[in-house]
Amino acid sequence: MKPISTEKLLEYKLCASTIIDLKDSLAQAEKAYNEGHFRTAVARSTNGLEDLIQIKNKLLYIRMKAYQEQREMEKAYIDAENLEMITKFDTRRPIHMARLLMKKENLLDAVKTCDSILKNDIASMHQETLEYKEGCDELEKIKKEATHRLEHRMDLIKVLPHEIVTLILDQLSLGDILNCMHVARHWQDFITYCPTTSLHKVVLYGIKEIQGNLSSYQTYKYLGQLSSHVKNLTSINAMYGKEYPLYDRVLDNVSFYHLRSLNIGTPLGRDRLVMILKNSSRSLEEIQLTASSTTINEVLDNCPNLKSLSFGCTWMNWYWDPKYRQRQQTYPSLTRLQMYTRSFQNDDIKRVLKFAVNLQEFTIKDDELTSFDSVYHYGKKLHHICIDSTTGRSNSSDRDNDDLPIDATRYQYSIDTQDCFTTTAQSLLSMLDNMEYKAEALSLSIDPDNTLEKWEPLVNVTLPYLRYIKVSFTQDTEQIFTNIIRQCPTLEEVILFRLHSPPNTILDAVTSLPMLQSFAIENGYFEAYDYETSITTINDNAIRQLFLHHVELGNASTLQHVRLRYIANIEPETFEALVKIKHLKSIHLTGLDLTSSENSMGTIILGMGKSFIPPELETLVLEALYLITDEDTLHLDCPIIKLIGLDQLTLTGIRAMVEGSQKLKKLFIQECECVDDNELADLAREENIQLCT
Repeated sequence: MKPISTEKLLEYKLCASTIIDLKDSLAQAEKAYNEGHFRTAVARSTNGLEDLIQIKNKLLYIRMKAYQEQREMEKAYIDAENLEMITKFDTRRPIHMARLLMKKENLLDAVKTCDSILKNDIASMHQETLEYKEGCDELEKIKKEATHRLEHRMDLIKVLPHEIVTLILDQLSLGDILNCMHVARHWQDFITYCPTTSLHKVVLYGIKEIQGNLSSYQTYKYLGQLSSHVKNLTSINAMYGKEYPLYDRVLDNVSFYHLRSLNIGTPLGRDRLVMILKNSSRSLEEIQLTASSTTINEVLDNCPNLKSLSFGCTWMNWYWDPKYRQRQQTYPSLTRLQMYTRSFQNDDIKRVLKFAVNLQEFTIKDDELTSFDSVYHYGKKLHHICIDSTTGRSNSSDRDNDDLPIDATRYQYSIDTQDCFTTTAQSLLSMLDNMEYKAEALSLSIDPDNTLEKWEPLVNVTLPYLRYIKVSFTQDTEQIFTNIIRQCPTLEEVILFRLHSPPNTILDAVTSLPMLQSFAIENGYFEAYDYETSITTINDNAIRQLFLHHVELGNASTLQHVRLRYIANIEPETFEALVKIKHLKSIHLTGLDLTSSENSMGTIILGMGKSFIPPELETLVLEALYLITDEDTLHLDCPIIKLIGLDQLTLTGIRAMVEGSQKLKKLFIQECECVDDNELADLAREENIQLCT
């Protein structure tokens, strides 16, 4: 008998009448069912399903071949996996899969796919079936070639020194690492116990890129090996949308026994979360739960070595029952606790501070917080206290950020209270007096409705250790904080924010500081969101005198960082004074309004040219500034430049700026409508700079 052509063997033939037959089967099955002829309905439905499988296979076959022509082997392989085997001895699907695995260089998987048919005991009973025999011959041929290539391929793990192999693995994504684990058993063993640091971090970071393969048992097996033996897994990050079922599937099939850090940003069922906590109970040191389904007690009891916990929920989950009161269990390893909750009362704070005996940093964000007297009495040994009642005015943009190195937490001892209407000068003084350590940083927001009487006790207060102050004030309370600044000559960083009134006397006090390193004057995000309340008219002359003072100091000037955001009535001469300050390292300008409509930040930059950039400047941030064009940015040059919300800029202008620069190393471009991210990436590669979008 003449052998069948291999390619003909692999085709999925489809008669022209099949689609018509499918339509007839559907109509007849439905009719039979409605008339009560159930046996006929079953027969017609079965015929229709057989036709449907043939149509499905034909379409998958066509698409698979088209993907191969486009060199999209991963998509072609998925279609090959989804082909239906008409009988137990239909070899077309495994042949297509094995061929594609060969093209992808997954030789070990190709051998396994061939063996899934060739080692079938029933196969020997059907050797007389020519199609089956021809199919087995093709699988034998593929297996022989794959085995030959495996035997003659250089084994990098055996040939190269372990240090070199580790360095290579260090650069791979999770998908690549899982592919490597398919090669051989000794590859799996090496990767599982590899000391490389990046490998410790990749598990579940790269799931999106390999989701097409996650259906295979081997993939879960390899994920399980990694998660069970790697000691420094960094985090589990929840996924949204289409990937969420995939996320659940991984958590159900992969155990984590050595997690150091756990970060879950979406709701996770209590049983699954507790299982993860118990599996990693001895190793977990950091946990961040954005929407927790369990209690704080349960987290701490399951993780005795926990050092840092960030706990968020929509209601209070501390839950103290008689068992906890009787045991009086302490949590000596916990040093950092952040609470994002509601209805957190004084008794709850008392329990937190009483049982977390070595706690150093305590943050509570609660929009129903009415009092925090317990902090005074039980927080004496705390290093950092942050209390935020979250009235809606607070926003992450109000916090200090990387654009300017002003950060209260870098000081050893700090107090930060935001939007706490129960805060008064007396309560603040009580907190300062009761702390075992002297505060070096103080951040305090003042509501415009606060009365002067609430803050008068601060008039004559001296804080000799204070190096950082961030404060808002009203017209009535400005003099109080002016006095504090005058009586704190050790201050290095001053931030005036949420300007309820133009600053006047307080700027004179700032000018008198002998060690000032960082200065910011700004409205917060909330004020900026509503344009009518976003811009506060200021005394431009007072700010300019501050800058001119440091210009006159010359090399003796200590001022290095300046940030101005969402303020108005600024003269061009003020910027001319600013950029003349010696040793200035960072400038951040956001949403500024000038005194004259004839001027814009663009015209000021263009007019000053290269002199706009101080010689020692390291970071320049220009954000939401009106009418900055390509020509205006031509002479900007420093190691880090951040351009945010500048809609007039184009790729041509950015290219000219980059090509003309001599110092630029890192470029941030965000919310610039006329600039394409892909074109920016090409430019960054051409000019060898780091791009962040």
